[in-house]
Amino acid sequence: MVNKKTDTSKNVELNKNNELEQQLTEQLKVEQEKNVELENKINSLTSMVEQLIKQQTENTTQKQDNKSALDSYKEIDSHKRVLLMSMIDAGATLITHGGKSVRFDRCGQIAPAKFEDVESLRNKYRSIFENLGIRIIDDEDVVNALYLRPFYDKYKVTFEDLDNIINLEPQEMIKKIQALPKSLQESVLSMIVGGVARRESKYLDKNKWEVINNAFNINIEELSSTYFVE
Repeated sequence: MVNKKTDTSKNVELNKNNELEQQLTEQLKVEQEKNVELENKINSLTSMVEQLIKQQTENTTQKQDNKSALDSYKEIDSHKRVLLMSMIDAGATLITHGGKSVRFDRCGQIAPAKFEDVESLRNKYRSIFENLGIRIIDDEDVVNALYLRPFYDKYKVTFEDLDNIINLEPQEMIKKIQALPKSLQESVLSMIVGGVARRESKYLDKNKWEVINNAFNINIEELSSTYFVE
């Protein structure tokens, strides 16, 4: 004969165990959710700290760069002679705030000017100097004094570099041109078109014409036919 009282006790105990297990499962779930939430908060806080450290590092670097620029500044005699070179393949006349003029007739031409006049021109024709359309020749003190060092370090290009770009392999040639500021890109392309018009041997590689035409959407042969040959 089955003992009903015993069965009932077992059922009650089983139910209690099930309820306890369910409670433990729910409690574990809650704790897991809390852990995930805590982990997200920690990750967010870590990200904020990393961002703050990065910003502080950048600020410190900027301050050091500014200090370096100031430290490199030397007082320049206003009457000191400075050599300027045109990097633009066209004629240009630059006029100081005081009305003095400096004339360039071609790319690669060098003209002397007093430092006080160069300083005026740099302030008046800011983008030309910063894009190296006019380059200061062999005078680091003047470059630093006019706060042009970052631009000279960025582009690192001389007239000789512009003149020799056509001698590079086609893809390297395009890469070099595209790395220049827009004004110097136009200058190099103008130099190439002029060289083709004058039938200079180093410019007569038609394979390079095609590469340049495709890269810059121009037609060297057509442009050279209308180019004024000096």
